[in-house]
Amino acid sequence: MVCLPVFNKRKPVYNYLWVRADRGIDSPRDLAGKTFATVGYASSISTYSRGLLARFHGVDLTKLRWLLPGPGRFPLYRDVESQITFATGERKGPIQRLLEGEVDASTGDITDAASWAALESSDKVMRLFPDYQAMNKQLWLEHGVHSPTHVIVMGGRLNREHPELARKLYDAFVESKRLALNDALGDGTSYSMLMHAREAMRDQLAQWGDVYPFGIATNRNTIDWFLDFNLDQGLTKARMTDEQVFAAGTLDT
Repeated sequence: MVCLPVFNKRKPVYNYLWVRADRGIDSPRDLAGKTFATVGYASSISTYSRGLLARFHGVDLTKLRWLLPGPGRFPLYRDVESQITFATGERKGPIQRLLEGEVDASTGDITDAASWAALESSDKVMRLFPDYQAMNKQLWLEHGVHSPTHVIVMGGRLNREHPELARKLYDAFVESKRLALNDALGDGTSYSMLMHAREAMRDQLAQWGDVYPFGIATNRNTIDWFLDFNLDQGLTKARMTDEQVFAAGTLDT
């Protein structure tokens, strides 16, 4: 399989770092010896979370512990097994384990409104970074990194048999995004329940620019950091290259 440089879903990781309020975690360095719950060690949010904690906040990743629902799909190429425990007993999500005090911290996608509301209303947990919105903005404006969670892929055989297809798909996604942005700024579709959605989009563009860029060049740090983090954390055997990850027809994007 090969990827297209189209990151169709992005979730800034500072949103999703939550800790118990009763475990003496006042700064990222206090995470040493603490246990995180997450849906998967190799998930993109977990990978970026560890990478950013190490790169910007002085966290020694070898001192973190991870409680996972089960083994991952891919092998680990670094000796991190001692840091990983697989949950037994009742099946629970990371947020439930954090709220019940089973773990000290959690990271990962939060897609349902009930879990989000439970976190924000509980006095048992708190955000590791209360100013997460400002930190997400700083990460983007200073480094051009807005962490993706999904990428478009196509089969390797299909890519080999139709080498022109990847670029055609990429161009179609670029056009699709342009049309979506026009809809957001035109407000003709009433796609959002957010009051003044058009103005919010206008202001975001003015302050942030395009936070959903497609292509390799405009996502250089986002891609490089992820590939670096994967190597550092034992998720890949060697540091992968653009040519190994992306379809050849999109390497000049």
